[in-house]
Amino acid sequence: MKGFLTAAFLLIAAATSGVQSAPVAAAPTPFVIAVLPDTQYYSESYPEIYTNQTQWIVANAAARNIKFVIHEGDITNLNTPAQWKNAAKSMSYLTAGNGSKPTHTGNPESYGIGKTANNGVKVWEKMVRKHSNILMVLNGHMYDGADINSGRLTGTGDAGNQVYQMLADYQAGPNGGNGFLRLLTFDPAASTISVETYSPYTNESKTDDGNKFVYTGVNLLPLANKN
Repeated sequence: MKGFLTAAFLLIAAATSGVQSAPVAAAPTPFVIAVLPDTQYYSESYPEIYTNQTQWIVANAAARNIKFVIHEGDITNLNTPAQWKNAAKSMSYLTAGNGSKPTHTGNPESYGIGKTANNGVKVWEKMVRKHSNILMVLNGHMYDGADINSGRLTGTGDAGNQVYQMLADYQAGPNGGNGFLRLLTFDPAASTISVETYSPYTNESKTDDGNKFVYTGVNLLPLANKN
């Protein structure tokens, strides 16, 4: 599970009868990005579930070609040493032997900006739609006391680019979310992004339309060309 997204692409050199030809691009290999939705209640009350998630990712990284992990936040529920200790222990399984782990630490609600920050519509209008290099937006923390855990929307940016937006937040469910995480499979050759929602803690998958779906016609080849 080393490297970043472009690690999923390879170039090979072809040679025939002793005559060296120009490098030929291999068919890009499908790769997976694992997404951890809000872990705040795991850090607070169910650290074993958080650890189960990260250990499962490490154990399955090679078999499933998991190249990167994204944490949507919030990492902790409260800004306390005990919760940060739990979170740090769980995340440590991912970082051993891997690169840096840029994180925005904490929970914005705990230091006063959660209720005044831009909402999703304003973030789209002020930033996302203006930049043609934004392919996807991952959202978490849609919590109002009900189990509203998923949603998706495809928008068109100002440059005509498609932006794939999805919500995943399971914290209102049992045990702070029961360990459900997202697995996004990027297949540049097929121009698809397949989304599945799985819990290594319960060994269950969510298979409804909001939690298992495929984006088609996605132009992922520019990622390969940047390698």
